[in-house]
Amino acid sequence: MVSSKKNRKAFMRSKLKELVFKREQAEQRRIFQNEIAEKTGLTPGTISRWMSPRPIRQIQDDVVIPLCEFFQCDIGDLVTIEYSDD
Repeated sequence: MVSSKKNRKAFMRSKLKELVFKREQAEQRRIFQNEIAEKTGLTPGTISRWMSPRPIRQIQDDVVIPLCEFFQCDIGDLVTIEYSDD
């Protein structure tokens, strides 16, 4: 029996790694985290956290907006909601 979403814990996960991969394929070159940091004005640590598979605890507009502008995407392309039975 599948549990409903009500009984499951929701968490957010970054899809930044996927966006980087797509951009690398389109541009036929490697894109490094420090390049993203430099072009977005975000810290390398912030980029590293967003590249991590760990859940995102909070979304800040001063992080999301520069990333969406850099990748020319919407927030839904950058973040996904996943569910856990825990």
